[in-house]
Amino acid sequence: SDGSVYAVGANSSGQLGDGTTAFRATPVQVSGLGPGSGIIAIAATGNYSYALKADGTVLAWGYNEYGGVGDNTTVNRLTPVMVSGFGPGSGIVAISANYWLAFAIKDDGTVYGWGDNGSAGPDTPFQIPAFGVGSGIISIKYGMALKNDGTVYTWDQWSLSAAVPTAHPDLQAGSGVIQIERGEQFSLALKSDGTILSWGINSLGQLGNGTNAYGYGSLSEVVASWAED
Repeated sequence: SDGSVYAVGANSSGQLGDGTTAFRATPVQVSGLGPGSGIIAIAATGNYSYALKADGTVLAWGYNEYGGVGDNTTVNRLTPVMVSGFGPGSGIVAISANYWLAFAIKDDGTVYGWGDNGSAGPDTPFQIPAFGVGSGIISIKYGMALKNDGTVYTWDQWSLSAAVPTAHPDLQAGSGVIQIERGEQFSLALKSDGTILSWGINSLGQLGNGTNAYGYGSLSEVVASWAED
């Protein structure tokens, strides 16, 4: 709550942000992100880490061969650096990271992405054409986005710069969805009434519906297996 950011685990590309590439079995503070840092949100994937400040600044660190840090270089960053164009006053209000990609949402609904978009090389954030001013997008994941009216959009995961989102036929305006998450080839949606929906691959029971039958685009309800007070 004081803005301190900690990280733990693998660190071969500097993704813990402590200035080293040493594995950490216990949490270490990310360099420069101690009390009073102003950080209000964090996001991470296997090789990159991100942090959002209250003033709209977006910081990134870790593996950078494919531009995941977003600073227009391919140099791994062992400590946080500012994502190009996202300094104080940028208007960024939300960030997320999935696999090799990162996303940021502005307060006007504009959505940006950066990272591996099918080609190697330096990368900086670019606006996703499908989500411009007034889009209403409040959350974006890998190939999936949520609008403030409950509409859930999906698109080809690797065509970020040319994404053509389509609304899931069963998750359109008024669906009640308030949160989305993306796994590897499967998706989850949380509704305001507490219901969790899932769809996609299910060979290992990822959909939580009590089977391992493939789900693909059909929604199924996650079966609660925990005790409730």
